[in-house]
Amino acid sequence: MNRFWILGVVVTCWLVLGNQADAHPFHSSHAEMEWNEESACFEVSVRVASIDLEKVLRKRTGRIVRIDDPSASKKIFEYVSETFEVTAGGKKLAFQSVGIDSDVRHTWIYFELKPLMGRDDLLVENKLLLEMHDQVNSVTILQPGEKQTFNFTAETDQKKLLWDAKEKSYRWGSQAAKDESRSPS
Repeated sequence: MNRFWILGVVVTCWLVLGNQADAHPFHSSHAEMEWNEESACFEVSVRVASIDLEKVLRKRTGRIVRIDDPSASKKIFEYVSETFEVTAGGKKLAFQSVGIDSDVRHTWIYFELKPLMGRDDLLVENKLLLEMHDQVNSVTILQPGEKQTFNFTAETDQKKLLWDAKEKSYRWGSQAAKDESRSPS
């Protein structure tokens, strides 16, 4: 009888602590965008928590989606292309998937964004995982000799990225573009 009681305590602790081990108190993603002059496109890498990505895909599809399953790639890229958008002149930049690397903790998603015409002011919209919980998404623009980062949240999910032809570089605009871009023309 004593063994069953001890076994019950051990199983209960394992269940309680096991569930807490999957949870994490701070939800964030990080993306880096770098212009590739040779291919005339932005190379983008995004890091998200694997467990959060699996949860959002399960919510969207109604099925369990395992990041390490090769068939998950299509769903991941569909989700990212819908929630991480960059537009120029109101037109969405072409999204080209490159690859995915994942482990238990993080998933790295690689893709390219190709402008329709040269370099121009951009509107970056990052809604990755915002439907799941209190999420902070940072995007860093990597340029020769400098990098600039902006944080996206549910309140500020869009930001202008301005092209400075004189400096030949991008910089984050001073004001979030959410209200401006969503007002009817």
